[in-house]
This record gives sequence, C-alpha cells and structure tokens, in this order.
Amino acid sequence: MASENTYKNTLNLPQTPFPIRAGLATREPELLEWWKTHKLGAKIEEKQKNCTDTFLLHDGPPYPNGDIHMGHALNKILKDIIVRFHTMSGRKSPFIPGWDCHGLPIETQLIKQLKKEGKADAKSDIVWFREQCKTFALNFVETQKQEFLRLGITGQFEKPYLTLTPSYEASVITQFGKMADNGLIYQGRKPIHWCPSCQTALAEAEIEYDTHRSPSIYVTFDIKTPSPTLQKIIEGPASILVWTTTPWTLPANVALAAHPDFDYLVGKHNNQTYIFVKDLKSTLLEKFGWESFEELGTLKGSDLLETMTQHPFINRHSPLVTADYVTQEDGTGFVHIAPGHGQDDYLVGQKHNLPTIMPVDDEGKFTDEVPWSGMSVFDANKEIGLELENNGHLLKLEFIKHSYPHCWRCKNPVIFRATEQWFVAMDTPMKDKTTLRQKALDTIKSTKWVPDWGEKRIRNMIEGRPDWCISRQRSWGIPIPVFICTACNHPEMTGIFNESAVKLIQEKGTLAWFTTDVQNILPKEATCSKCGAHSFEKETDILDVWFESGASFSAVLNDPLPFPADLYLEGSDQHRGWFQSSLLIGLGAENQSPFRSVLTHGFIVDQNGKKMSKSIGNVISPLKVIKESGADILRWWVASTDFKTDVTVSQDILKQSRDSFSKVRNTLRFLMSNLYDFDQEKDRIPFENLSEIDRWILLKCNALVKEVTSAFETYDFHIITHRIHDFCAVTLSALYLDMVKDRLYCGTTDGHDRRSTQTALHHCFDTLSRLLAPIMVFTSEDAAICFETHSVIPSDIKNSIHLSSLPNFDPSLQDDLLEAKWKQILDIRDRVYQELEKKRQEKVIQRFLEADVCLSLTAPFEYDDWASVLMVGSVTILEGSTLSMTITKTKEEKCDRCWRHLSLEDGLCDRCKTAITNLPKNIQEVTS
Repeated sequence: MASENTYKNTLNLPQTPFPIRAGLATREPELLEWWKTHKLGAKIEEKQKNCTDTFLLHDGPPYPNGDIHMGHALNKILKDIIVRFHTMSGRKSPFIPGWDCHGLPIETQLIKQLKKEGKADAKSDIVWFREQCKTFALNFVETQKQEFLRLGITGQFEKPYLTLTPSYEASVITQFGKMADNGLIYQGRKPIHWCPSCQTALAEAEIEYDTHRSPSIYVTFDIKTPSPTLQKIIEGPASILVWTTTPWTLPANVALAAHPDFDYLVGKHNNQTYIFVKDLKSTLLEKFGWESFEELGTLKGSDLLETMTQHPFINRHSPLVTADYVTQEDGTGFVHIAPGHGQDDYLVGQKHNLPTIMPVDDEGKFTDEVPWSGMSVFDANKEIGLELENNGHLLKLEFIKHSYPHCWRCKNPVIFRATEQWFVAMDTPMKDKTTLRQKALDTIKSTKWVPDWGEKRIRNMIEGRPDWCISRQRSWGIPIPVFICTACNHPEMTGIFNESAVKLIQEKGTLAWFTTDVQNILPKEATCSKCGAHSFEKETDILDVWFESGASFSAVLNDPLPFPADLYLEGSDQHRGWFQSSLLIGLGAENQSPFRSVLTHGFIVDQNGKKMSKSIGNVISPLKVIKESGADILRWWVASTDFKTDVTVSQDILKQSRDSFSKVRNTLRFLMSNLYDFDQEKDRIPFENLSEIDRWILLKCNALVKEVTSAFETYDFHIITHRIHDFCAVTLSALYLDMVKDRLYCGTTDGHDRRSTQTALHHCFDTLSRLLAPIMVFTSEDAAICFETHSVIPSDIKNSIHLSSLPNFDPSLQDDLLEAKWKQILDIRDRVYQELEKKRQEKVIQRFLEADVCLSLTAPFEYDDWASVLMVGSVTILEGSTLSMTITKTKEEKCDRCWRHLSLEDGLCDRCKTAITNLPKNIQEVTS
C-alpha cells in the first residue's frame, strides 16, 4: 500500500498568492497609489457622465483645526459607503467634500499658537490676523484631506468646497441678501447667549450643557404698594419671596412675575409677612426651619397685579406682573425679571414696556452702573449675597449643582446678555405671508428623517427656538454685508447694496470688506431709502459660522450639482446646528429645503458610555488604528455598528471587528484558492446542469444579494456585515465548503462535479467581493486584482472592482422547493452529527469518515450524495415512520488518496484511480 503522502501532488489542493495575513497597513497605500496613478476617480466620473438616475449626498463641512478624530472617521466612512453603493448601483453620485474654514474654532487654535510664540497682541492687526487664520485653516485642510483619503474615501478631493474662497463667500452674501429682501434680517437689542471668555455672541447650536455649581438664594422684595386685594389681607410690612440661582442678574431686575392662575399664600413668621405659592408651603417652611407660620389668606397671582415692590439693594421699584412660564415645581412661585438677561424675561419686558438694563460688559464684568464695577459677574455672586445678608433681605443661601450652558469652544460658562445684534426673524411674515417658523415646520413633515425620531427632535427645536442671532464679534469670518447710513443710522442690505457687496467679495474675497473704503464699494447713486443721504459705513460684525456653512447648498448644489440634495448625513447634534441652519436659509432665501432626507449618527463613546476626551485619556485615534491594522478594519467596524444611536469603540470592540473582518477575508481567500485552474469562459457549467448542492448555494447567495441591497437602501449597514459574516462563517464555511471540499480536492480535475462546484465558488466570490466593495474598499479591490492577475497589479484600471456594478437579485434563481428540501437535509445533518459525535466520544469511531450511517426517513426524497453531505463513509436510506438512524464503524479500508472508506483496489477507490489516470504523465510517475 502506498503512503498517503504519495498522492499529495495528485490532489487539487488550493493555490493562491493572496496572503493569509492581510497586511493592510502596507497594502492599502499601494492601492491608493494605484488608484491615483490610473485616475480611478476620473474614470468613475466618466462612467457616470451619461447617468440619468442620480443620488446626491451633500457633505457637511468639518473644521480644519486638527487631525481627524474617530467622529470624523465614522462620519466620512458612512458617507463613503452610501456614495459607493449608489455609484455601483448605476447612479450618478458625485461627492464633493467641504471644509468650514472660518469661525471661532480656527481663531481659538491660532490664538493658542500665537500665545506660545509670544505674539498674542498681533491679533489686533485684522489683515495680518485673517491671513494667519487662512494659512492655518488651509494647512489643516490639506492634512485632513490626506487623512480622509487614507480612509479610502472617494470624492472630488482635488476640487473641494472651502468656505473661505471668494466664490463661496459671495454665494453666502447672496443668500443673506435674499433673506433680507424677504424681510427676515433685522438688528435688535435682545438677550442672547454671550461667552465672556471668547467675547462674542453664541447661537443655540454653539451651546453645550454641563454641570455647574451655583448659589441658590431666597431673597425678599419689600412691598411698597400692595394691590387692592392684597391690601385687604396683609397687616403691616410684607415681602414677596423670590428664588434665583443667578444673584448676579439682580442688579438688572426691573419687575417680579407671578403665574396668574396659581394660588399664593400670605402668612406671618416672627411678625413679618411673606408671600409665596401655596403648593410649596411645606417645602419652604422645612427649608427655612420655620416651626410656626400663621396663614392670613390666599389669592390668585392675577390678584397681585398693581403691587409695587422695592428692589432689595438698588433705589428702584419693581412692579408685579404675570407670566405663564412661572412654575411651582421649585423656588417660590415668583420669578425676578431682568429683561437683559433672559429670553422669557425679555418677552415679559416687551409685553409690559419694562426697561432693559444691562450693567455687564463684553468681558462679563460689571460696569460702573453698579457697586461691583470691574468684577466678573460670577465672582460678584458672593458680594451680592453678602450685601443681601447685611441689609436683611437674604432669607436662605445654599449651593446647587445643575445643568448650565457652556461655550462649545472654550467650555466656560456663558451668560445671557442683551446687546445689539443681527437676527433672522422666525415669526415675521415674508413676502408670501408665511413665517419662517411655520414654513420650516411644514417642510419637516415632508422630509424623510432617519431615524424617524429625528423629525420630532428638530420639530421641537424649531417650535421653541428664538430668533436666530447671526452676528459675531470676531475677526475671522464672512462680514455681515450691511451698510449703515451715517445720517439716520438706517441699515441697507438689499438691492444695489447687496449686489455691491457680492461683486466686491466675488472679485477680491472678504478681506476686501475690511480694507476697502465704503465709497469704493458702493456706486455713487446709492442712497439711503429712509432719508436719502449718500454717506454710509460698513457693519464690522461677522456672520455666525452656522449661517455660512448652512448656506453651503448655494455654492455646491446649484453649480455643478443639482438642488436639492437627496441626503444630508451628520451627527445627531446637527438637528440644532447644520440641518437647522441649512433648512432656515434654504426656505428663507430659496423657498425650498436644501435636502430631501436627513440621516443622523450618534456620538463616539468609550466602553463605559463616556464621550471621548483627551483630558480623560479615553481617546482612540483612527490614524493609529490605520497604522496598526489598516483602514478597512475601521470601515468594517463603522459598518458593523448600529450608528443611529451612540457608537461605542474600544480596543476589545476593534479586536472583534478584526476577527469578523478576517473571517470574511479568509473566506474570499479560500474561494479564490480553489479557482486557480478555473476558466470562467471555458469551464463554467450552465445553471441548469449544476449539481444540486451548487444550485442550492447559488440560491442562498442570491438571497444574500437581496438582503444586502435592501439594507444598503435603508442604511442598515450593520445588517449587511452581520449577514455577510454569517454567510461566510456558517452557510459557506461550516456547511457548503465543508461538504464540497472532497469533490474539489479529490475529484477529477476537469470533472463535472468539480467544475460545477467551481462555477458556484466563482459566483460566490464575484458576488461577495462586489457586495463588500462599498465597505471593504481596499480588500475587495485587492482580492479582485489577485484573482484576475495573480497579484500582479494590472496596467489598465478597467479591472478595478469600483468600476463594476453591484450584483442584482435574480428572481430566476429562486426555488422554494429546493430551499425547503435543503432545509430538511441540513436539519437531518444536524441530527446525524449529534449521534456521530456521541459515537466518537464512545470510541466507536475516531473520525466521521469511518462511519456507515443507515438513515430511516419518514418521506425519502431524491438525493444521491448523502455521504458528502454527512462526510461519512457510506449512507443507506430507508423509509420509516420516524426519523431514525443506525451508526456503525465501516468495515471498508481507507483510500490512500481521499481517505474515504470504500471498496479499494491497490489502496485506491474507483474515483481516485480515475482521477490519477487523467493526470499529466509527470504527476502519474510520482505516484507509481
């Protein structure tokens, strides 16, 4: 008998140059260079040129102020998967990346750098400073561009949109003019979020909420003149009890507010009369430690109208007014009104014609209107508390930790402060008689939101938002294009005035606004529409960066891409940021939303659910992951996550992604390794002539195409990776490939069974590699190249998988009867395997191939290769009333070549003798 090794060279063993180890960190840059050299992007554009079906994803611009982080990677990879899917589906789907190059993030980073260099004072030279900001931004644009390309992101990176280019800036000025012409732009003195550290106004989108420790004080306002109803109840001196966590706003107090429908209690403690909301009586008495309290009567909040109180430390009277926003959840049921320090207070002030007092400067310090001149308002809290304690108006002081608005950039607490700012009106009727708020709410209904809760979220924000403060007191940005009449102070911003600003900026950029005299911008015929004067000065504030980024559609979607976009995709925080600003500008300027659908992803968090932060030390850099493992690992991880909620990343999770990725890649490798001698044109077996098991796997592969395509359409990428991994690990590796290895390795090289299986393997490889191309952009390309050229990079880019189409679901491959039959076969296989494993444990057999199985089936169906399915020596089929089986150790000898136990001649079974006979003579001689 010959040795088993004698026949090794006669077997059709797998062969492939595709390496076992992916080596992505080395291989991916080579593929990037190949794509660049052969202009893959241009060839994709050329292929799409005549496409009539389009899908446009408009890129929201990140800030170029540092290396990309994991949030950038998540965002851009998701966009790239979608763009590649639509491109490979035969649609025209160009992707123009953008960068938001203006604003506080750039200024902040540059100022830090200048301070290190001892050049902080140079910021006052606006021309020099703006040039430095531009250089800083463009440097990081280039840095981030290369980092995005390394992630495998496709797009027109050679011609991105940048918010600092004159053409872009001019388009923003045009949108501003259109909104002004629609009556939406106005200047007003209203309380807005103000950052004392950055010394600028902030919009809602620039506010973050964090825990803050504040003093909680209960203050008495002595009643000078009671209302008629109150006069009948009180006896002697009386005070209204007020609660606040911002003592520093008391110098701006001009009134007190009660809810008109609440019941208020009037009572005595130690001969002093106090008034507070009735429902909080027990809470307040316990807080103050009052064991005795004599109730004198109750009255409604509306009964307190006409009451006048004395400010506790300023010679000023504070009248009692009513307001529906007053609550009785905590506090005292009274709110102190400072119209300059809060939106609700401001509206109350407007309603009752109250003055707006603002004793706080740009640095958040008190002016000389109050005793604490030059002191930070937060530092003054203590001094105000001492003043109240000394004059007997402080009833209780404690400290609380609560959620408080902070600046998104410097992370310091902000204040509400009334200043002259420019606003977009939400409730002023436009030319078509509708308001911007109502138009936005109506549009939200007809927009597709993914996930669907996004609709409610942005709806609530639009319903409750104040007018949009669009002015900033900074240097680096697009100027507010307003000309102010020096004679009557009337602002001009439409018609010839807007056209002149657009022309200037289109030709010279926004720096020219700061360096060109106004008479050289406006034509001589420009006159004030109010007084007829000809002398103007320019507004010096700049536009909110959310305005200029929100207007990106006007620079990108009108030329060269169609308007509106099919999809906006950003983090869920953009419901109050870019999504909202884009929607408001689109409706206010163009009377149309710039997007048809909106998709949001969650934030990146660590394994403990904490937001990643350098200060905490829980950051994972995508650049480090790429350097160590490759970009495809990151892409596979992104696709594997349910990104519509917060996305968790950790080293353990990335390891799981590597393991899952490796299983899929190794499956591709195994498939192609068994196709080394398969010529698709010559050796392919027609579908109708395929072996049944091969038709079954094509049926399963076809079902995979349907599921994956559907998941691409609905952005459920985690379903794609799960199903593909399951198909590779279970359907292929654990089932089909296990059952066909024998015919692949041991059958006649060009026999029907082997060629049938190779036909199926080729189909699976081709299908999988193309389905994976939008996600595993490098690996799918690498595998396709290797399969076509045995790892020699071709000179013609036509072989790139990214120029191919995604596989289509083929209804003709559907066969419900075949699927049902194979479900039964596999169920029986599982039952038999359980019994075979018992026999192996009992030492009846050592290997499954030693077993002879007698199967009794309730309804025998035709199948002629049970031995391969069960991977045993032989199978006998009988008909019985129940499924049963008998397993015995075979009495046949083991074939030296295929190791199956069959009738042998000279140590070989008939199939192996035939296979060897058909081998080339030189191989036959080795075995003789």
